[in-house]
Amino acid sequence: MRTDAPARGRDRTGELQLRHGRRLSAYIAARLGPDHYRQADAVSRQVWQVVRASPALIEVSADREFTALAHVARQVLVRRYLAARSTPTWPPAPARLLSTTPLGVAA
Repeated sequence: MRTDAPARGRDRTGELQLRHGRRLSAYIAARLGPDHYRQADAVSRQVWQVVRASPALIEVSADREFTALAHVARQVLVRRYLAARSTPTWPPAPARLLSTTPLGVAA
C-alpha cells in the first residue's frame, strides 16, 4: 500500500500553484468580467481546494496542466453561479398584515 500519494499530491499542487497561480487568477478575473473581478481570489482559493482534494484531476502532461486547471475553474464558476442564481430574491417577504377589529378598523 502506498502512503506517499497524498504527500506527493500536495507537493504537485504547490508546484502547480507556483507555476500557474497568477495566470489562473488572471483567467478567473477575465471570466468574471469587469463587475466581479474582485471575487477572483475567492474563486482561486476554491479551485486550489478542489485540486488539493482530488489531485487526479490534473494528472496530465506538463503542456496541458493549465488547461486542466482552467477546466476546474470553469466548474467552480458554474457552481458559484448556480448557487447564487438558485437563492430566491423574489418575491420579497410578504408584508405584515395589520390586525383589524370586527368593524374593519386597524388595531
